[in-house]
Amino acid sequence: MNEDAVDRALRSDTIEPSSGFTLRVMDAVRAEAEVPPPLRFPWGRLGLGVAACAALSAAATWLAPDLGRAWDGVAPRLGVALQLGQAALGVAVALTLARLPRLFVRS
Repeated sequence: MNEDAVDRALRSDTIEPSSGFTLRVMDAVRAEAEVPPPLRFPWGRLGLGVAACAALSAAATWLAPDLGRAWDGVAPRLGVALQLGQAALGVAVALTLARLPRLFVRS
């Protein structure tokens, strides 16, 4: 198509969309309207988790020296057992904290 034909087509008052154009546009608009809005970030749960971690860290820092002295006086040969117990407790707490969000989602 040469330039004159394009100019004539654009100047004419009878420009109409191709068949099915409006249907395709309306289908796209309806599909876009059905998309759910994006989820909000759970700032409240984040704050609760940070506060819980801070409280657990503070409690562990405050209690850890007393635990070590108590075990050293009772069973001096069980130093490795104390460390293994602390590691097991740490894993149990971590798994419990990892499980908490799933409990909140179900309710």
